[in-house]
Amino acid sequence: MKILEGSFSRNLDSIRKEKNLSQYEFAARIGRAKNLVYAWSKEEIALAELDIFYMHRVLGLVDENILHYGDSDQDFAEGFPFRALVARGFLNKDSDLPKHEQLFQFFQIGSKSVFEKAYLSSNPQIVSVDFSGSDFPKIYAAWYRCGELLYGKGTQNLFSVKGLDILRKKLLNLCYLKEENFLEKALQLCQNFGISLGFVPSFPQAFSGAVGVFKNSKPLLIFSERYAKEILFLEMLFEALEFFETEKTGMFVKDIAGLKENQEYKKKADDKLLSEFRECQILAVGDYSERAVKFFSKEFKLPGAIIARRLQKLNRMGYYGKYRNIF
Repeated sequence: MKILEGSFSRNLDSIRKEKNLSQYEFAARIGRAKNLVYAWSKEEIALAELDIFYMHRVLGLVDENILHYGDSDQDFAEGFPFRALVARGFLNKDSDLPKHEQLFQFFQIGSKSVFEKAYLSSNPQIVSVDFSGSDFPKIYAAWYRCGELLYGKGTQNLFSVKGLDILRKKLLNLCYLKEENFLEKALQLCQNFGISLGFVPSFPQAFSGAVGVFKNSKPLLIFSERYAKEILFLEMLFEALEFFETEKTGMFVKDIAGLKENQEYKKKADDKLLSEFRECQILAVGDYSERAVKFFSKEFKLPGAIIARRLQKLNRMGYYGKYRNIF
C-alpha cells in the first residue's frame, strides 16, 4: 500500500482500487452518494469528520488519518473558484497536477503557509494583501491575483505624488469633454503617471470592488468591471489616489465584503471631485433642474454627472426620470 503524504485524493483512489471497490460500492458502504465520492476524489468538496471515520473503517485502515486528509497542503484547493479560473484560462482542467498544486503555480507559491503570508496578512516587507478579515478570503485573493498577473508588470513611467493633482485635473477634463473611449484614455493617463490599473470581472461567489497596493514602489490598482463606467470609475479612482498620496505601504480596499474602508479617503476624494465651496454655490441658487446642472457643469468645467450625483446624495435631486440624460 503506497501512501503519499499530503495527497488525500490520490491516496483515496489508490487504496479504494487496491480493495477492489468501485466508486459506487465504496459510496454504498459509507452511506453516501456516488457523485459525492467523486467530488471528494477531485478535491471539490470538504469532508466531515464522520465521513473520514467511515472511510477508514470501510477501507480497513488502522491509522486514524492515514489518508492525510486536511494536513499539509492538500486541502488548500477548498474554497477557491477553481472552475471560474479554468474558464478564464488561468488553470487547466485537464492537467495531471492536483488542484492544490495548480493553485500553487497560479499564486507562484510553494505552500499554504506562504499563501497565508502573502494574501492573508499585512507584511510591509513584501507586497502582501490582507483578505483574512473578508467574507470570502480565498475568492478575493484569486480575484486579486488575476489582476496582478494581468497588470502587475507595471509601467516604465515614474510615480510621484506631486503629479497626482495634475492627473486629477486631466481626468476630470477628459470626462468633461466627453471624449470617446474615455476609460481607455483614462487608463493610459494613469499609466503615464506611473500607476498600473485595470479591470477584472468579479467571481460570482463574491462581488468585488477595488484593491490597491504598492508594487515595486508603484501603485497597482485592480477594479471590478462593475466600475467600468465613467463617473463610478472616477469616484473610485479619486478615492484610491488619496490612499496612494497618503500611504507608502498597506492596502486600499473598496467594496470588499467584510473589510473596513477608510472613510477619510472618500471625504477627501469627494472634495476634489466637487469642492465644498462649489457645492455651496450650487445649493445657494436652489435650482436643481437639469438646466441648472448643465449651467454649473459649463461654469465649473466639470462633468454634469458629478454635480448630479452630489445633489442626489444630498437628496436634492431624483435618481430617475428626466435627470437620466445628464449621465
